[in-house]
Amino acid sequence: MTATTQAPWTMAVGPWNTGPVVAVANARGRQFNFQVDDSSKFTFTLNGNDTVFQYITELVTDVWVYRYGQLFWRGRIGATSDAIDEQSNVVTLNCFDYREWLGRQILGPGATLSWRAQTSAKVINDMLVWILGRPGLQPQLTLDASGLPTSTINFDTLVGGTVKDVVASMNGFGWQVIPVSQLGLNLKAVSPFYYRRNDVFVMEYGGAVAQVARSLDTGNFADSVFASGDMALAPIVQDATGIATAPQGRIMAAASDPSIVDHSHLVAFANQQATNMQLVAAAWTCVLKKGVWINQADAWVGDIIKFIVKSGRININDNYRITQMDLTLSDDGADHQVNLTLVKPPFMPY
Repeated sequence: MTATTQAPWTMAVGPWNTGPVVAVANARGRQFNFQVDDSSKFTFTLNGNDTVFQYITELVTDVWVYRYGQLFWRGRIGATSDAIDEQSNVVTLNCFDYREWLGRQILGPGATLSWRAQTSAKVINDMLVWILGRPGLQPQLTLDASGLPTSTINFDTLVGGTVKDVVASMNGFGWQVIPVSQLGLNLKAVSPFYYRRNDVFVMEYGGAVAQVARSLDTGNFADSVFASGDMALAPIVQDATGIATAPQGRIMAAASDPSIVDHSHLVAFANQQATNMQLVAAAWTCVLKKGVWINQADAWVGDIIKFIVKSGRININDNYRITQMDLTLSDDGADHQVNLTLVKPPFMPY
């Protein structure tokens, strides 16, 4: 099937293992949620009497979304709900991407769980080979490791972990699962992508940005940590450096890691937690003006962009990182609205 290009945004559905077979013309309330460190989601509604439902089955049907005829996103239809009354019959469909699919693929007995002096690419590929070699129909999923470092690492995991969680626990790179053809998928793991500097896309309130909201959550702040490890290990209290003169005074929090079995590692854990818990960063949500963002080439989750706001007590002209994107498509497929969440990055890439 060839996607229609009558509108900038179009979509189609079909069996996940054979491809799109029919266009979806009457979807409403279409909304994406993209996060830099998690799975993406897509939600839309249809009239329960729409004939396209003969092609839709939960956990079997995939959705392909196109931008000017180019494949933009692909995911599986999961949870659905029906709201029926005398005036309407509305079905809400929730779709998950293939990063989330990897969250349901578990490393069982027989899988490789320990690597010594191997590259990150080797570790991830071993997990994929094991998962995709299990009985049953499997997606066409490959690893794109072209952006990963070639240095070697030592890495261990436990039986029973999901591929999604295990890959997420590896340090130094970000990753998503993206469609590269109608059926082909790449686990794209790229080190520079995780903190990618974007010097072209400028977000200025009064320019590209129509509305700004700031949220500063102090609930997780602490400068003293009650840290515990294994049940046989005595817990400790670790104060942050400079607590004696800290203007906030003593504010405590508890942190636990049952895998720690000796005192020296517990002290290191507590010190790290006491440092991390002092970092309270504001999150910014920005509503972009229509037409400012066209596609991923402009800006994407993970990008570090110039952020400028001057209003009242707020005076910012600095680099901020996009950690979330909410993309809402108009019902006629001709337009879209973009909301971005930004945070101050811990460092700037060169």
